[in-house]
Amino acid sequence: MKFLILHSILLVIPYFLVWLAFYLFQDRTFFVRPKSYYHLDQMIAFTLITILLFFTWNSFFFEIKFLGLKIAKSSLLFDDKFITFLGVIFAVTGWLYAGRFQFISTIKSHSIQALMNSRLSDSYTEKFDSITKAVERLKKTQNNKDCLTEFDNLNTQEKLDLRYVLNFYEYISIGIRNNEFDEFLLKQMMRSQLINTFIYFEKYIEDIQKEQPTALINLIQLAIRWKK
Repeated sequence: MKFLILHSILLVIPYFLVWLAFYLFQDRTFFVRPKSYYHLDQMIAFTLITILLFFTWNSFFFEIKFLGLKIAKSSLLFDDKFITFLGVIFAVTGWLYAGRFQFISTIKSHSIQALMNSRLSDSYTEKFDSITKAVERLKKTQNNKDCLTEFDNLNTQEKLDLRYVLNFYEYISIGIRNNEFDEFLLKQMMRSQLINTFIYFEKYIEDIQKEQPTALINLIQLAIRWKK
């Protein structure tokens, strides 16, 4: 009885270690929720662990049942139960990988669509050009070239354009933090624009947050993350 309890505990430990590894290496400081395929990765790891344990169990403890299967060591590779079990395991693994690939493809397609909407949008292009010109004008009148501190010279339209661009970056940031967008893809395309806009208008964002403490909070966290 003690022997069976010990081996049952040993059987559970690899699954617990895999779960613990996924739990510990998940970034909870920035991401609000895990990637869509996070649980699929965990299930794939459990499936591979099951295959490894099955071979190990039947190599050293073949007199004891593993998951209800008892296979003689000498006939392992020719046993119908083993072949059936292995076929099911590989079928499940293939299905999980197909699902994982589908999740990744969907996220990338969504990210590319967001990029294309910004690049092909006349409204976004005009507003971004407007604040770029405003930055150049304000830099000439302020000693601090890296971070603007006075925004009284911004006219009403420029302020509206700035809020539009900041809100767009906030939308992108929310999508990344919720793993709806591919961070690596968007970072390659938007990093310089987002960080430069954040640096120039950091004081402006702070002024907004004095009235609305949660405003643009996702943009701030993404900019800090991408600046590292």
